Amino acid sequence: MIKLFIQSIYPAPYRVGVFNQINKSQNIDLDVVFENNNGDNRNEAWFEKNIEFKHIILNNKQNMKLYKNKIKNIKEYDFVLAYDYASRKSIMLLLKCCFLKIPYIINCDGAIIKTNFIKDTIKKFFIKRARACFANGKSAKDYFLKYGAKEENIYFHKFSSLYEKEIRQTIIDRQEKLEMRKKLKLPYERLYISVGSFVDKKGYDLLIEAVNKLDRNNNIGFIIIGGGEKEKEYIARVNQYGIENMHFEKFKKKEELIKYYDASDIFIFPTKRDVWGLVVNEAMSRGLPIISTDNCMAAIELVEEGINGNIIKANSIEDLVDIINKYNKMDFSEFEKYGEKSLDKIKEYTIENIAKSHLEVLKKISKEER
Repeated sequence: MIKLFIQSIYPAPYRVGVFNQINKSQNIDLDVVFENNNGDNRNEAWFEKNIEFKHIILNNKQNMKLYKNKIKNIKEYDFVLAYDYASRKSIMLLLKCCFLKIPYIINCDGAIIKTNFIKDTIKKFFIKRARACFANGKSAKDYFLKYGAKEENIYFHKFSSLYEKEIRQTIIDRQEKLEMRKKLKLPYERLYISVGSFVDKKGYDLLIEAVNKLDRNNNIGFIIIGGGEKEKEYIARVNQYGIENMHFEKFKKKEELIKYYDASDIFIFPTKRDVWGLVVNEAMSRGLPIISTDNCMAAIELVEEGINGNIIKANSIEDLVDIINKYNKMDFSEFEKYGEKSLDKIKEYTIENIAKSHLEVLKKISKEER
């Protein structure tokens, strides 16, 4: 039996999903701590409330007291897994692990490497001492290597917010898509969708500017879903430009969001910076072609140029205009080919497979520690 302590920043639904799968293993005795019950300007409804495994959330004095007691007795655990290791509480936890010689694991769900002497020094200190590093792709591997991890201590997992059952087996018939659009009051012949919080880094200001440069065509629509601090600004700008075919919707839960993915033809994600971008996984799981930027690590890992989508330069309105014009001229049969490739590519990126890979590593390093 492996006694495992996991610390994570908040109960993201995909985190909870992975930890729940790990908890199902008969070989794991799991304790989980979430530092907050929300964060990152995300909609409150996004966070997971129904958590089945043993856990505490550090949002009150009683739970903080329980947490301090767990930390006091941290030597009882075989491994500590810092799933979001850069927070202050996680850094303090890892310092204790170093002092007490408790093997710890660090996770990275994608990274854009920047140089900062103080932060780099802290990262190097912890990463080179990690017993294992969980990387979700090449960008995470490069990140770990830069900060001193040994290559043999880096283990890949296929990062996802999806369960196996949520990935489509086949693409949706075009006529069915058109019927779905009518129900959603989006009766366009060609429909682009984007999903993400309405904040500057997602690049929706650039998409608005790009759409304003296109020839007006009311047979082509854009639906952007997410809500957030920039919503009024975006709507005001769209109205100022007289754009009638761009629509904004507030945050939607996964079950409702799937209807919009399934009704759409193309997923477009103009992000200026995303260390991953799970919405790319989600759109691929519904059989959509992907347009995204070279500052989206999910796109870098999952999009093959001209096979299941296209990658454009971040912060480039001109590239957005050019790629939208290209897709506007494409036949719908091309979308279907791209969509089939998206489904093929994404089928192994599941919550179940993340947990499976983590468990395999825990089993391996547990044997080596004996």
